[in-house]
Amino acid sequence: MIIDRIVNLKHRFSEDQDLRELLKNSGIAFFLKVAGTIVGYSFTVIVTRHYGAEAWGIFSICLMFLQISGMFGRLGTDIALLRFISEFMVSENKYLIPQVFRKILLLTLSVSSALSFILFLFAKYIAVEVFHDFTLIVPLKLVSAFVIPFVVLWITREAIRGLKKITIYMLLQQLGVFGLASLILVFSLMFLKTNHPYLIPILSYGISVVVFTFLALFLWRKYLKTFSLYVKPALNQISYKYILSVSLPLLFSSVLAFIMGWTDTFMIGIFKTTRDVGIYNVVLKLSTVISIVLFSINSIAAPKFAEFWGRKDLKGLARVARQSARLIFWTSLPILVVFVFFSKQILLIFGKDFIVASSALVILSLGQFVNAIVGSVGYILMMTGKERTMQNIIFGGAFINVVLNACLIPHYGINGAAIASAISLAFINIVPLFLVKKYYGFYTINII
Repeated sequence: MIIDRIVNLKHRFSEDQDLRELLKNSGIAFFLKVAGTIVGYSFTVIVTRHYGAEAWGIFSICLMFLQISGMFGRLGTDIALLRFISEFMVSENKYLIPQVFRKILLLTLSVSSALSFILFLFAKYIAVEVFHDFTLIVPLKLVSAFVIPFVVLWITREAIRGLKKITIYMLLQQLGVFGLASLILVFSLMFLKTNHPYLIPILSYGISVVVFTFLALFLWRKYLKTFSLYVKPALNQISYKYILSVSLPLLFSSVLAFIMGWTDTFMIGIFKTTRDVGIYNVVLKLSTVISIVLFSINSIAAPKFAEFWGRKDLKGLARVARQSARLIFWTSLPILVVFVFFSKQILLIFGKDFIVASSALVILSLGQFVNAIVGSVGYILMMTGKERTMQNIIFGGAFINVVLNACLIPHYGINGAAIASAISLAFINIVPLFLVKKYYGFYTINII
């Protein structure tokens, strides 16, 4: 029985080009994602060990506002650009790629510049009136300086992802940014003395973002020449109006997804302390390790879905979606088991202060496992013209998340936040699972 399955898998691998591409590229992405996760947690451990949970809480709040500014600064064009490039590369419109990138870059630069100024201007109000913490004023002003490079880096690496340069795309994400940030942080600890040590992690991260922004732009220009996309001018024009008609619904989805991902951190900061924010943020990041294979596969599967949709190949789309879901399930299950039975031992790595969050880690891990086993259902909807449908689903999940966090955090603290996040995360994955079946005739869950 087992031998037959192995032979069958080998046959499918040799015959199915899409499966070979998925396994090869997602395998590379997986190892780079694992390396990036290790580097990211190394950065976290350095900060928590040397500066404590409160310093990590300050960094987490500043990162949240950098993410907010970056999200609105991108206007949803990052996902739209990924979709455009993936579709154009398999059609006669590939010469539109430089044009659409240039227009999106100009559009996002203007918006992100304004948002950077607004964050700097309102830093004091946010720190004092929202979080009741004067120590947040300077960190928030500092992080406002990195909004523009943060947006440009995000846009450019999504463009590179659309060209299927997955290895470079992954290097430009967590692995590269947190790797360099960790080196800068260690160097600062060794040679730099300051009266405001909680600024060092923010500055280290920001400098790293700037460096990788320039690197990403350099690589993008190189790839345009490699693919000969400058050989002849594009006969057609793509308008700002069309770009925004695609990107703005995706922006709304991004806003709702952001609410899903950061409401708990934001409300803990309001109802509890920056120390609680730091502890919870570490647990939240740890729980996402369960979805690491999902993230890795999505890096290659998302443009593949757009390709299949552009060719009207629903059978190919279904095949790749189900194959990836099976792989995600069997690789995520062992991580869940480890987190459930060894949560306290894992959290002890970050310090004794973090052991109190062991129950929250188990709860969040269960929510992430649901996210993993249903597969890439959200990307299937967004890459096949159902972005508004996905937007409505995320809206429902965000509403559930806000209500549950507001009700549970005051009474149950970080455990309440974990329950709210797990329930809402399950909601925004289970509903698309059934909608994919309704629209395209298949379930992504494929365990056996």
